[in-house]
Amino acid sequence: FKKFNDTWGHLAGDFVLQQVARTLTATVRDSDLLVRLGGEELAVVMPSTSIDDGAKAAMRFGQAVRSARFDFEGQRLQVSVSIGVAQAIEEDSVTSLIQRADEAMYAAKQNGRDRSWFHDGRACRPAGDEPARLDLASRGGVPKQLESVCDGLRERLIQVTRR
Repeated sequence: FKKFNDTWGHLAGDFVLQQVARTLTATVRDSDLLVRLGGEELAVVMPSTSIDDGAKAAMRFGQAVRSARFDFEGQRLQVSVSIGVAQAIEEDSVTSLIQRADEAMYAAKQNGRDRSWFHDGRACRPAGDEPARLDLASRGGVPKQLESVCDGLRERLIQVTRR
């Protein structure tokens, strides 16, 4: 988004962020939670999703953004995203989960941008690689502390939309 801010000003950067959020909102499942972490960082919480399915979803999100049409003040803007995927494991805190997703996102940026990478708990890899077969659904689902954070975020988002 820095490119858009620097080239066309902060209104363009804000516009792109809003349009990307709209595009992702139309792409996520009803059970998923899209949140803005701050600045230009968005996160999608996908309960009971294997890392394989998370990596596939990330590629789908990237394709949706690439194929969306973003026109700002008569200019067609080419937008792409770098995506990091991390799967929650039992001993995770929200902070450690976000840190792993960040590591994967930075790996995607360092390896050419407009890519999806995942962190399997040990290392970052391109989303097209054969990921480790970790499936939380078969191990009891999302850790309780992450469930409560998701519930809290969802409640706050509902409150904000009702205003």
